[in-house]
Amino acid sequence: MGDGEVRRTGDGTQGGDTLIGMGDADRTTRLRDEQMHHRDWGWVEQWRAQGERPAWGPGVAMAAFVATLVAVALFVLTSGLADTPWLAISVNLVVAAGMAPALWLSRALPVLRFLAAGAAGGLVLGWLGMLATLPHWS
Repeated sequence: MGDGEVRRTGDGTQGGDTLIGMGDADRTTRLRDEQMHHRDWGWVEQWRAQGERPAWGPGVAMAAFVATLVAVALFVLTSGLADTPWLAISVNLVVAAGMAPALWLSRALPVLRFLAAGAAGGLVLGWLGMLATLPHWS
């Protein structure tokens, strides 16, 4: 592979490509150009072009269900680790840090925004449940 030759690895999805055979400055410029011309998935572009309003009723119901599911899962996890508060807090931090990127990326997508809102609400409720069940430190 020559110096000016570019080869892509990955499947072409966002974050899945690596440019090989370019200098750091060329690679940075190329990736910046690609990000400026970023396009949404086809179904998202079609939904936005139609100007259709979000279905708030089903969306809020779905968000409430996801919030309940996430909150109960965190509560169960925390109550199992309640005898070691530092471990319970650490595990909750890891769960929140693991979910944060997916929730952030989903916030602007038509249907996934309701799932993201529900999961974020469930994280907050799970944290409140964790604080309520952990032994008080004196």
